Amino acid sequence: MNILDLLKKYESNDSVQYLVKILGSEEYLNDIFTSTMGIKHLIDNRQMEYRFYEIFHNVYKSIENDNTIDDTIINCLIILDSFYKGMRKSIVLAQQEKKQAIKLSLDDVRIKLDERIKKMHSIDTLPKDYKYYDYACSINDDIKEYSLDLQYNLESGLNYKEGLNSVTVITPSQTISIFNDDSINGLKGSGHHEASFDKIIETVYGRKFMNSMSGQDIRIRHIAQFNKKNHKLEFKMIIEMPYVINSTQFESLSNLNIEIKKIENKLSINFIVGTVMTDFENRDFIKFIEDKINLDEVLDTVAVDDIKKDKYQEICFIGYSNLENHYNNIEYTR
Repeated sequence: MNILDLLKKYESNDSVQYLVKILGSEEYLNDIFTSTMGIKHLIDNRQMEYRFYEIFHNVYKSIENDNTIDDTIINCLIILDSFYKGMRKSIVLAQQEKKQAIKLSLDDVRIKLDERIKKMHSIDTLPKDYKYYDYACSINDDIKEYSLDLQYNLESGLNYKEGLNSVTVITPSQTISIFNDDSINGLKGSGHHEASFDKIIETVYGRKFMNSMSGQDIRIRHIAQFNKKNHKLEFKMIIEMPYVINSTQFESLSNLNIEIKKIENKLSINFIVGTVMTDFENRDFIKFIEDKINLDEVLDTVAVDDIKKDKYQEICFIGYSNLENHYNNIEYTR
């Protein structure tokens, strides 16, 4: 029996179709189980979600004592099962953390947010000798030009050969969205996402972080591009975020979710949304949420805690309050 036979015997048809969809074909599914190297290559090069590992865990538990099963398949399943156990442990801990999380009332949340923002420098009070003063001035100008309607429309992906790119950073206090620079082909928005993340994170915190990740911010890559293979315009959002966020960050994500649904309805183009949730304290991946058209599952999964203290203090307020929706309001003046 090959792995496909075992899946059809011990798993549902939905599970089999799910695997075929993410792997591409039944033939490839069988091929990767012909050697342990195939499985290791898949794990190293693809970020598979919990369901993927859970399916093979269920198969392994059903046949682990069956001496008639090919040893190579057994060894492949053992490798997958080890990853399942690691992810399962993280998910159990995450579920416990979510149950223990404390949400405050909206009034209390707003008071705490106002207090945090008052302690930060604005562009008007920021000392000119601040290490990232020039970045702050640049971002202050850039955010006034940004809107999701400019990022995602029927022309943006067609006019930019490498795609129109921008980023959003949602810190514990503020939401900052800017187009990438013009470093690729001279067109604003053609540049690299990481450069924009560096610019924002360093300005907000007054310091550098490895890979521009403080562990308390939500980082979003926006991409509008023409796919030459299927000749379609694609709207993509790639999100990296902590598993535990506060209520203001949740509100900002909710506002973003509302706005992208409006764009989908207006243009009849679905977004391709992929999200990675991480427990940064334990350096564990909690969940991969792939190939969605909105943030509904993200908002349903994330833990919201207003008592947990931020590890890093924001020094500079250069965006909009997380409780305000300015994703599509480019005429707003603070």
